[in-house]
Amino acid sequence: VSEVQVLSVQAVSGQFRLSYDSPAGLLTTGLLSYDISAASLQAVLNQLLGSTGIRVEKYRDSRKSVTYTITFGGDLAGRNLAQLAWAETRGTTQLQPAVESSVDVEVITLRDGTTAPRNNNLQTFTVNASGGFFALQFRMDSEWLDRITRGLGTGAPAYLPTVLRGSGSVTTHAIPYDVSAAELLRYLDPILNPNNSSGGLPHTRNVAVQRIGNVLILSFQGEESGVRVQGVDVSRLTLGNGAGGVDVATRMDGINYYGIETLNIDLGSGDDLFNVQGTSATTNLRTAAGADEIYVSSTANVSPVT
Repeated sequence: VSEVQVLSVQAVSGQFRLSYDSPAGLLTTGLLSYDISAASLQAVLNQLLGSTGIRVEKYRDSRKSVTYTITFGGDLAGRNLAQLAWAETRGTTQLQPAVESSVDVEVITLRDGTTAPRNNNLQTFTVNASGGFFALQFRMDSEWLDRITRGLGTGAPAYLPTVLRGSGSVTTHAIPYDVSAAELLRYLDPILNPNNSSGGLPHTRNVAVQRIGNVLILSFQGEESGVRVQGVDVSRLTLGNGAGGVDVATRMDGINYYGIETLNIDLGSGDDLFNVQGTSATTNLRTAAGADEIYVSSTANVSPVT
């Protein structure tokens, strides 16, 4: 399984540098444009890591922010790599912010590379709203609730969850409908990474968050790879003069894709099982030889009956 990292750049002009902590030492790129093309960033990273397998996709989610999805395939596939990092600070960078904003460069690991893959647990939340707030609800065992409770006294009040021990549920603080990926992680950290509130405990990264348009993508990993959001409170969301909502989808394996007009998929010659929960592009599936099974359903690979 190839490692996937997501780079987000918040700026309206200027340049920045990235670094990579390799076994041979710290590697640093030259100056990169705040709006560097996917092809150019791909070439830079392949040269930096001495690879030919890195692939980069670019998505601009606002005038002042651009996101790159970086897949470490080819000769790097199956390796759990160090995370790319911003090689500067806000005080030293040449990036320029938008009015009443600040510059930022953030990298998160969406999926660790491994040669022993297991089903991932990924949920998408399509927020159909023009205002208001929503909240996410989890169910945790008593030991994990203890960890969360111990961290409640150290976090910022605006991000602290509500813990109900009787039902074993934990609910996030109210989350703005247009929350960024980085901000949503701050709401989730007290629940899924409670150790991170203490300097004396090993820090964790049990969830990765990405936002594409109005879709929030949560990828659960590490110690809490089996967790999922159990409920969403949408009572405070609005859409125009009416009520807003959140469409939730759970994926245990497969592919989510965005901004693609035509998707061509070729299966192998063996007996394949292929699940389709939905498609937003013209999709051509070529099954080839074998006794293939194709399931098309909103609950494909989630419900045992599809």
